[in-house]
Amino acid sequence: MTKTHPAYATFLAAFSEAKEKLRSTVSERDTTERKLAAFDEEIIRLRRVVVSLGDMIGAETELAELGITEAVRTVLNNATTRMTLKEVKEGLTLLGFDLNTQKNADASVLAVLNRMLEKHEIRKEEQVHAKGKSSIWFIGPHAK
Repeated sequence: MTKTHPAYATFLAAFSEAKEKLRSTVSERDTTERKLAAFDEEIIRLRRVVVSLGDMIGAETELAELGITEAVRTVLNNATTRMTLKEVKEGLTLLGFDLNTQKNADASVLAVLNRMLEKHEIRKEEQVHAKGKSSIWFIGPHAK
């Protein structure tokens, strides 16, 4: 469309408005993601406090309202480095998640990790060593 076309000004105005709305929406999303990350950090900190204080007084500290999927997601979303399955499970324990509620904790955690991989929420790195052994790391969105 040329600048002399009768509808050019209308399309130019719509284009400019859409660009500004896109910029504004991306900025709002980024701000919201930062706030969400801060909430997640505070929730993790408070869960650790609840677990620690509960252990000190012998109180039940199972955080039943936190399902395994959300617990795994929280661990990976707050990880700053790649994690092995063992490290993810340790992170779950630090959150206060009772892995004993799972019949097969490794299988349950791996099932969640695989679903997160399918949804592109996390990435996976695999390194094959000599003699056919391999190491697998799961990489959350904030890990380096």
